[in-house]
Amino acid sequence: INMNGVEKSRTFLTEFIIVILFFSVSAVILLGVFVKANDKSRTGIILDKCSLITRDLEAKLSFEETELKDNTIEQLVHKKLSDNGFLSNGKTVYVKYFDKDFKETEEKEAVYKAVLVVVLDDSNTFSNIISYGIKYTSIDGKKEYYEVSFNKIILGKEE
Repeated sequence: INMNGVEKSRTFLTEFIIVILFFSVSAVILLGVFVKANDKSRTGIILDKCSLITRDLEAKLSFEETELKDNTIEQLVHKKLSDNGFLSNGKTVYVKYFDKDFKETEEKEAVYKAVLVVVLDDSNTFSNIISYGIKYTSIDGKKEYYEVSFNKIILGKEE
């Protein structure tokens, strides 16, 4: 047996093992990077959907003068939130449930929930201020995704 050939085979096998080890380590590192990128992408999608839902809701929570003649502000707020899928969870707290794609669903099938708190400030002489605070969390409430508040001013006082 030729010793030169055996030495070349050993060298080749050693180099081959080192190359396989290098690619294996690179694959493990890249897999971790791809998992983190996927998580960041999913979080971005969740934030975007929460923001869109909130902006849509904010636009729907405006009141016409004709609505205010027949109802109290509390009644109108409750009706508008109910019409938009929010369930009353107390006098000023409302909840809405979403599935994994942020489609409205029932609590037992939900992955996310939005908790909305409404506060009416009628201390001003010429207007009422309705403050809304909304928080989007996982269904168990352990992970928070998005939180925002906004105000609506209604000029003129209820008689």
